[in-house]
Amino acid sequence: MGYKIKEKTAEGVVVVHDCPSCDATLRSPIEEAGQRFPCPDCGEAVVTPGEKELAAYRERRKRRRDAAAKLEQERQARIAAERTAAELAHLGPAAQPVAAPTCSNCSRGLGRLEQNLVFRDVPVCAECYARLTGDRVDFAWSHTPRPPRVVAPALRGQTCKDCGGIVSKSASRCPHCGRVMHSFDLGRFLILFILVVVFLAIIGGSL
Repeated sequence: MGYKIKEKTAEGVVVVHDCPSCDATLRSPIEEAGQRFPCPDCGEAVVTPGEKELAAYRERRKRRRDAAAKLEQERQARIAAERTAAELAHLGPAAQPVAAPTCSNCSRGLGRLEQNLVFRDVPVCAECYARLTGDRVDFAWSHTPRPPRVVAPALRGQTCKDCGGIVSKSASRCPHCGRVMHSFDLGRFLILFILVVVFLAIIGGSL
C-alpha cells in the first residue's frame, strides 16, 4: 500500500494513503502512524502507515525544542548579565567585582596564605615558589612580609617574639614556630606564695 507524507498542510504533517478495501483516499495525522482506525467510507480497519517517518518527525521536533530552549537560556543569561552590569555601573567603581589573584607562573588561583608569596616582584603559588626558589614554603614563618594578624579580643594571649603570632597564655610552645614560651604570671605566683606562707604558719602554730 503506497502513501505520501505531506508536511506543509493546514492540518500539519499528514499521511495520505488509500484504504485497502474501498480504495478511498485517507488523510491521517503523522502522530497516528502505526495505529488502527476504521475507514470512514467502508468501515474496515485501516492501519495508518509512516512509522519510520513518525520517528524522524519526532526527532526533528525534539531538536527544534532543544535549540529553542538553549536560545531562551542564552537570552535570559544575557538579560541577567546586562541587568547586573547596569546595577554595578549605577553603584559606581567601588562596587565593581575584583578578580581573584592568580599565580603568574601557572595561572592557578592563589589561596589566602599564598597571596603574600612573591618571586621577582610577581605573585606565585606555593608550588611554583618552591620549584623556582628551591625553598619549601612555611606559612608560619615566611621571608615575605605578612599583614598583621587580627585576633578577637577574647582570643588574645601572649605574643611570640620570634614569629609575632598570638599564643595562648597557657601554651608552653608557640604553635606557629615551635618557640618555647616563658611567661611569668604574677597572679599565680602571689597565690602560690600566700598558700606557702599559710602552710608554714599552720605548721609553726602546731609546734
